[in-house]
Amino acid sequence: MLLKLEAEGKLSLDDTVEEWLPGVVRGKGYRTLYAGDEFNKNRHVRWSPGELVDIALAHPPNFQPEQGSRPGKPGRWDYSDTNYIVAGMVIEKATGGTYAQAVERLLIRPLGLRGTQVPGTSPRLPAPHARHYSTLFEDAPEAEVRDVTEFSPTVAFSAGQMISTVGDVNTFLSKLLAGELLPPAQQRQLLDTVHVDGDKGHGGPQDRYGLGIRHFKLKEGCWAWGHGGMIPGSATRTLASAGRRVMTMNRNGDWGEQRLEDAAVETEFCGL
Repeated sequence: MLLKLEAEGKLSLDDTVEEWLPGVVRGKGYRTLYAGDEFNKNRHVRWSPGELVDIALAHPPNFQPEQGSRPGKPGRWDYSDTNYIVAGMVIEKATGGTYAQAVERLLIRPLGLRGTQVPGTSPRLPAPHARHYSTLFEDAPEAEVRDVTEFSPTVAFSAGQMISTVGDVNTFLSKLLAGELLPPAQQRQLLDTVHVDGDKGHGGPQDRYGLGIRHFKLKEGCWAWGHGGMIPGSATRTLASAGRRVMTMNRNGDWGEQRLEDAAVETEFCGL
């Protein structure tokens, strides 16, 4: 969405966060709002994006900005939900509307996505849907499995406050990689990657990260573009090979190893 807004002349990727959100980012880090019993306390809280950023900034950063990885300049890299929340706040400032309105105008309508929405403050999923289960980040074998189907999606905002179908996600990723969403200049920026540490989400230490998209090394000589996403009780992966073969999967549990998923992905994209 930021790349589309850049193409429209609404902003530049060289803009600083401070230009759009003066005083919002003061340079500090992160905590989990929904770990263990915290989930019940916060289940129906309606968080504002600013509140989420303030909670993150109450903790030390993983590294200083000058240590970051840039094209042609290896350095530190780490995935950050907080960064995506800040990006959503910039989108609202640049468009003069809500994040949901921007998603509708820039993505849902152009692609004809009939099963995709930004749910706002509603804790409920549209029917039909699966129940969603979580151990709420507790790793012990005896950790309680809880039904977390309903909770306020405001805790995710632009880092994951979205409901969709596997068909719509397939459409989005295939159109994106086929160059049907972005002009050539922005498409090149999208796919201009830096090295990652493979420390979070699905992937390995040789993966690379572009602007909101990851280049996964599945095995030697076999790569695919895509991303993973998780909120309590729901984990989704979507992958595509140059926009031609696309695979999206979701599971209604957010703990444990994903060996079967990994095997399915390798079989689909790399052959037996």
